[in-house]
Amino acid sequence: MSSSSLERTKVADSRDASSNLSSFWKIALVLSLYLSLLAYHGYRYGDEDLSETSAYALYLTSDSLYSQDLYIQHVSENRWNERYPFVYLLSVFNPESPWTYFGLHGLCSLAILIGLLRLISPFVRSNVTKTLFIIAVLFATYGYTLGENEVWYNYIMPSLPAKALALWSLVMYVQGRRWWAYFLLIPATLCQPIAGAQMALIWLLLDAWKWRQNETTWQTLLGPIMLYGGTAGAWVLAVYLQQAVMDHELTNRAFYEIMELRLGHHFFPSYYPTKNWAFMLSIYICAMVFWRSRNQTIYRFLIVSAIGCLFYLIAIEGFEISSVLVLQWFKTTVWIKIIGLLAVLVWSDRYLSRIQITYATPLMVLLMGFSSLAILQWSDHVFSDKRYHFPWSQMDASDFRIAQLCTTHCAVDAAIITPPELTSIRFFAKRGVYIDYKSNIHSRTYLAESQARRERLYGLTLQLKRTSANPALAMQEHYSSLTQEDIQIEKDNGATHLVTYETADLPFRLLGTAGKYVLYEL
Repeated sequence: MSSSSLERTKVADSRDASSNLSSFWKIALVLSLYLSLLAYHGYRYGDEDLSETSAYALYLTSDSLYSQDLYIQHVSENRWNERYPFVYLLSVFNPESPWTYFGLHGLCSLAILIGLLRLISPFVRSNVTKTLFIIAVLFATYGYTLGENEVWYNYIMPSLPAKALALWSLVMYVQGRRWWAYFLLIPATLCQPIAGAQMALIWLLLDAWKWRQNETTWQTLLGPIMLYGGTAGAWVLAVYLQQAVMDHELTNRAFYEIMELRLGHHFFPSYYPTKNWAFMLSIYICAMVFWRSRNQTIYRFLIVSAIGCLFYLIAIEGFEISSVLVLQWFKTTVWIKIIGLLAVLVWSDRYLSRIQITYATPLMVLLMGFSSLAILQWSDHVFSDKRYHFPWSQMDASDFRIAQLCTTHCAVDAAIITPPELTSIRFFAKRGVYIDYKSNIHSRTYLAESQARRERLYGLTLQLKRTSANPALAMQEHYSSLTQEDIQIEKDNGATHLVTYETADLPFRLLGTAGKYVLYEL
């Protein structure tokens, strides 16, 4: 072999090695970011919002469970409900295993992290800038959208796969790959109808805008729209008709008040914190100024989303139109925040790219990896207020120990009254819950009965919601003051057991104590 040929071979080998090294560190970067998310935000399964979906999945695998559970019995009456597709997915796997939830959470989280990297990659080359973009979205500004929605959560819930798919739909639409953009919204909508359908509606409006500007023909636009409309669009319509047209248990006014009472922080703009309004308006202005001359698709996305938010604000706060609540349009601020931070980081890259750091990516990986492992190892001393419910974790908090007591002492057909903050009973005890604060579906029949029980047991009223500085504490105080006569009313309505606080002194049979909680048989 000639010397020139040998040199070319060495150069090629060197490039291959460099490429492989780069790919390795990019994968390592994504994994270290996921590890950092777990360390910073924690991880949980089976309780909180998952008390709805996980237990529903268990019910699909064994209908002998939860025969007296108010929520499960209502949500399972008809499969035309917003929970069913995602819950069915869980039931296909093993809904009892913590590894099922951790595996799905990992897959969705990695999809979101890679999607964010793919979104920013056409605009910047620096891995430092890309990493700062993810840190800005998932760490620094977490919780700053309007409506307490985010693109990522520390547990697997319907919104997580839906947001992961919707994020990739955004990536595809910005790249001009409309078929993929609409196709990805089909499973997204099945997982979480609002998240998927909102994005599909935005794509439809942007397509109409392009057609009106003579930038394309309607024949070109029609195919992907029909694909989505004939599948996920039909599903959303069926769910909406089931809930809004066939369910007449509540008047529109009563439905509006219950939604404000229980979900005001999600659906009602007047409940959004002032600091969130200030941040989102600032980031929106930055995004509009930046993208106007750089990317018309993103610029129009911002305009359509903002018009939708304005319409929703006027309809809900000005005219109190309850039928508009189902749109929950301020969910779109998740994407506005991402696009706004994208503008800030792309603009900043002109300065950040001047900073030359040798082996920047490996250094970031090692720093985030080791610091995250340290936090996870000593989480009790760093983030003592966060939960780390990994499959290998020892969950010995009082809310899990009381669930074990319920499993031991309560029959399968039990109906357990629980404190407003306790969400672990239904899934971890595999026993029915008479009422809890967390579980909700957009069924007016369920909302009417659940609100009646919450008012009696938790003291939850619209006046309390609007006037109390700490409604959660007020509900706990009301619950702790319940008398024998109050509990007897619920027993006559089907309650069989009561979980309350250790300070309670009630003339029922005491079955056990777990930390601050006690279990009574009624």
